[in-house]
Amino acid sequence: RMLEVESKAEYADVMERALYNTALAGMALDGRHFFYVNPLEVVPEKSEKDPGKSHVKTVRPEWLGCACCPPNLARLIASLDKYIYTVKPDSILVNLFIRSDIDIEREGASIKIRQECDYPRSGKITFHADYEGQGSIDLKVRIPSWAERYKGAVNGKETGIAQKDGYWTVTLTPGEHRIDLELQIEPKRWYCNPKVSENIRRVAIARGPQIFCAEEADNGKDLHCLYLKRDAGLACDWHDELLEGVEVIEAQGLREAITEDGCGLYSADYKPDRTATTIRLIPYYAWANRGKGEMRVWLNEGE
Repeated sequence: RMLEVESKAEYADVMERALYNTALAGMALDGRHFFYVNPLEVVPEKSEKDPGKSHVKTVRPEWLGCACCPPNLARLIASLDKYIYTVKPDSILVNLFIRSDIDIEREGASIKIRQECDYPRSGKITFHADYEGQGSIDLKVRIPSWAERYKGAVNGKETGIAQKDGYWTVTLTPGEHRIDLELQIEPKRWYCNPKVSENIRRVAIARGPQIFCAEEADNGKDLHCLYLKRDAGLACDWHDELLEGVEVIEAQGLREAITEDGCGLYSADYKPDRTATTIRLIPYYAWANRGKGEMRVWLNEGE
């Protein structure tokens, strides 16, 4: 609705982040279990013993006492075609990069657009547009706010991308056209506004529109003891065998040891004992598909 009022890509950026993360995380990979709450941090013992966190589940229930979310999710997926494009009198906004076909009939004109991509695994997106009519119409392709490097081509000729309100405008004249957009999708660190006290000295990792998280299944318990090195590289690799196929990010970090023998609640001479470790991250939407365990999006960052 906001995009119908004004053509600003910031609305589509929020829509994309929600679709690729919280909306998908609401349903298990088997399509039969559902969450109501999408937390950024989970410790099973806290959910089980702290009444204030009892609503934060560690595994998705098969059904819910008030089950309005599962059908809402089904409705969202069934209406996804309405989110990909926004058709206006003088332009067509491309909001989402999803393999699709659309036929648009206008007064005295027709436009057919076929979108080809493997997004967000790949940042290469191609549009085949066939415009039959008089004059011209603008195809406005969203450049995501997270994208720092990108390039475009129209009918095989590379062209500069001049954005306005987050959209790259390609003017279509009658005939067939090919528009290519290539986004460099690579892992990136994100930091919270300092006003959010809980996230001071913490960092979140994203690759394109996807937020990543650490799970106990990959990193063991006590995720709060992990520290991502500030200068650590973020290695990214696709794993077909894991969680029905996901991108995995690995980085060097530190793990602070927990000593239980003879250790009181407070100590005046405590010295952190940190050892090198590899931190493994998976897309947030895929968490809690390997049994009960801890999960964390915002990671401690250290030297």
